Amino acid sequence: MNRSTALHDLYPVQLIKLYLDQYRGISRKSWYLVTLTFINDLASGIIFFLPIYFVQLLHFNVATAGIIISCHGIGKALGGYIGGKLTEIMNPDKIAMYCLLIDALMFAGLMTAISLFAILAIVFILGVTAYTFATANKICVLDSAKSDEGSKIKLLSVFYASSNLGIGLSAIIIGYLSSVGFKAIFFLSSLILTISFISVLQQNSFTKFPARSKNINSDPDYARDLTRNHLIPYVMLACLFGIGVIISQLGSTYPVYIGHVVHGQGVSAVSMVFTLNSLLILFLQTPVANYFARFNKIFTVGFGAFLMAGSMASLIVIHSILALTVSMFAYTLGEMIFFSLAQFVIYQHSSHSRQARNVGLFQTVLAVSMIFGPTAGGYLYHKCGGDMLWAACGIIGILCLVVTIHYMKYDIIAEG
Repeated sequence: MNRSTALHDLYPVQLIKLYLDQYRGISRKSWYLVTLTFINDLASGIIFFLPIYFVQLLHFNVATAGIIISCHGIGKALGGYIGGKLTEIMNPDKIAMYCLLIDALMFAGLMTAISLFAILAIVFILGVTAYTFATANKICVLDSAKSDEGSKIKLLSVFYASSNLGIGLSAIIIGYLSSVGFKAIFFLSSLILTISFISVLQQNSFTKFPARSKNINSDPDYARDLTRNHLIPYVMLACLFGIGVIISQLGSTYPVYIGHVVHGQGVSAVSMVFTLNSLLILFLQTPVANYFARFNKIFTVGFGAFLMAGSMASLIVIHSILALTVSMFAYTLGEMIFFSLAQFVIYQHSSHSRQARNVGLFQTVLAVSMIFGPTAGGYLYHKCGGDMLWAACGIIGILCLVVTIHYMKYDIIAEG
């Protein structure tokens, strides 16, 4: 009896220890960079509430507010590419630091900007710096990891979870602070980003940085690079575009469809599944990525895409909140797999001179798909109905799975 009780008492402790072990081996420098990502997304989360500010306080019409937010999306698309190019020739720590400073200045500028041109310029610059920072900081994170692939995948998963946590907490905090006014929130965001800029300035000595675009033949991994299939990064980017189109439906057609299917509970149902998505990513992102990293990574990326697309296709037959919850669980599992491993596969299959550029392209392709997706999805939904849209999502998932099965033979096996 005592022995049984002791084992029972010990099991939760072992479970917690097993969970915490998923995060062991991450260096202090890496944790600092991950925290920086969290703080940046926490401070920048106000972007999602700007349409309210533009319409209610600045008295722009909805169409004008939409154009302004579109400028942010266009800026993000450019920011990924710019971040990749700059990281080839500059220290990524410096790029991230300057992005924080520019963001702080832009949020301070929003406090006084009232003309449409000034606001368009500010929001566009915020879009550029958002993905320039994300690209540069992601390269910093990957470069700070140990050489083994497990450490890099672990860091990418922690990076993704911290970004989601920052955005999620930002929404909660802004909800509480909305009574004090948007200008106070802009000031707080500017202050947080300024402190982050000073922290990075003091943290880094910025030693001489060897340009990635030079001395390619002297790279010790160059010979091994020649054995890789350099189409793989572009295969991953093609899958990303399709998945980005699917993700964009969550903010456009998905809530509308759920409102029609789950009568009288549309808002609460959407809120519930989005909350579930955020919590699962926060607590399970790293363990899930670590587990699936042991399998063929190229195929696993396709499997993650298939889960995401399949869960959207399942909306055709979903008519209850319980079924919707199961569908979102499958979607979130696929999301956790896809975004950790797709980025790593791109990084792994790129030559040293193109790693930063291709990681930047990841951000750019995602931004472009998020611009294209709502328009394409909304048009298909309007002309052909929701069932046709979700079927199209399923076809995208099948295509991703088939393509990755074809290329899975090029998966690079970790040494040792």
